[in-house]
Amino acid sequence: PMILRSSIRKNTQLIRVLGDIGNPVAIPILEKLSKTSFTFFPGALADMKLAIYGNLENYPEEAVSALLEIGIHMKNSAIKEICQKYFHNRKNRNHHDFHGNE
Repeated sequence: PMILRSSIRKNTQLIRVLGDIGNPVAIPILEKLSKTSFTFFPGALADMKLAIYGNLENYPEEAVSALLEIGIHMKNSAIKEICQKYFHNRKNRNHHDFHGNE
């Protein structure tokens, strides 16, 4: 769906607040927003999507998996990098857990 610049800016502010809270109830909405593909304001849309992926650290790991899968396939290199780091860190944590380290 197309959204307006003012809506994108409000969403970006809300995304940051939701990220601070980390309630997984917000994830389906974030997934929908991250799939938004058309607006007359592509810069504002890119900023909003970057805010989504840059504010995932407080959400439960299992809740953001689908969102990260979406992000890893995006054209935005900053979002891809965030997703790759998240997957890399998760892999390292799981490796330590599996082997009884840390």
